[in-house]
Amino acid sequence: EEAHRLGLPVTGHLRRIGAREAALAGIDGLEHSTGIPRSAGPKPDLLKTDDPENDLVGYYDDLNEAAEMLEEKFAPLVRLLVEKKVAIIPTLITWFRITSARRAEYAREDAAFANMGALNYVPGGVREIWQTSAIYEPPSAADLERFNRAYLKMSRFLKMFHAAGGTLIAGSATSVMVPGLSMHREMEMMAELGLSPREVIEMATRRNAVFLRKDKEIGTVSAGKLADIIAVDRNPLEDIKNIRRISLVMKDGKVIDRSYHSDYPMPVPRPKLVRPVWLEQQLK
Repeated sequence: EEAHRLGLPVTGHLRRIGAREAALAGIDGLEHSTGIPRSAGPKPDLLKTDDPENDLVGYYDDLNEAAEMLEEKFAPLVRLLVEKKVAIIPTLITWFRITSARRAEYAREDAAFANMGALNYVPGGVREIWQTSAIYEPPSAADLERFNRAYLKMSRFLKMFHAAGGTLIAGSATSVMVPGLSMHREMEMMAELGLSPREVIEMATRRNAVFLRKDKEIGTVSAGKLADIIAVDRNPLEDIKNIRRISLVMKDGKVIDRSYHSDYPMPVPRPKLVRPVWLEQQLK
């Protein structure tokens, strides 16, 4: 209530309550689609606790919970979320990269970025995570089958939500994935759901700005807004993968030199990790 009084949106990575309870309490957004498996599952009132010593187990538990969703619960939950104007930030690339047919390609890309000299300012612990493919490798064939079932069910829920007029917006996660690149992958996965490239681009720009109550400043190329712009050399409306083909970056109206310079001075010392990131302890 206090956030809303100040004109701020409330979004959450839910752990102990479901999407239904959060919507009734006035939440504006569901990060990582969290809360949906709980409210659409067979045990919505089950108290879930995390294992602070093993985040990887928690990740697998989340996927297993999504695999058990009951599709007969989808429609009433979708109606409630749409009625309460709750946006969903799916972050499919965060939770379902382990099921992607491109996971080997993603692992190679991550490792290449980890070894890029221009990114030496990234904390070593983060680059170590990028260098390993463990976050793309399911524990067993049976686990992969269950994770695939989770992805299919979540995909059906998101399609139903979108068709009902619900707001999907684009997001990803940092540290465990390469920032920026993870957003490109998220946009590609949203297109795989059946959204048009135009809808996907709008999710990542205008809709995000509206959700953040910042649409007077960012979100579209309009007079008076911040001149933070990218240009690509192929049409992303024809293929969303073309969004990766960046030819120009403008920040505050100035074109950014994106080439690597060996004498590039860091404005601040290389940061340390503020807290253990997801999977960090498991992947060292």
